[in-house]
Amino acid sequence: DEYWSTVNSVYEKIRKFYEERREEQAANIEKKKQLIEKAKELNEVELTDHKAWQKMSEQVLQLQEDWKKIGFGSRDENEAIWQEFRTVCNEFFGKKKAFYGERNEQFTETKSKKEALIKEAQALKEITDWKDGTTKVLNLQKRWKEIGSAGPKFENQLWKKFRDPIDA
Repeated sequence: DEYWSTVNSVYEKIRKFYEERREEQAANIEKKKQLIEKAKELNEVELTDHKAWQKMSEQVLQLQEDWKKIGFGSRDENEAIWQEFRTVCNEFFGKKKAFYGERNEQFTETKSKKEALIKEAQALKEITDWKDGTTKVLNLQKRWKEIGSAGPKFENQLWKKFRDPIDA
């Protein structure tokens, strides 16, 4: 009787350990499902500018950090839920890549237009008819503003190249 009571108490401790572990894993899976829902909500938001993309990227990266801090779930569920989370994150970063690709194409197009204006401005450098030259310079400056920005990488460089012949 003493032997069996000892064996039963050991088995009871083992059962209790595994039961607590299953409960912890189930709680972890629930936490991960909540993170997936948050990521899906973030993915639904339409973003149209750089600052919004930056802010949203920080939030998605924070969700990924939170995911790492949550413990494991049961092996079967953990892998399936990880794939779902990964798919949602990949979808977000795919949209981000497409946004910035399109934005960079616009910047490149704008850059080439501004380079053409710079060539026109350099041609005006030699004009001696001040009235006609002033009108043409003002038109060039107006067109420069209408074209828009060539992006933070090129805008200041192009502006300096444009201002040199205008100032002359």
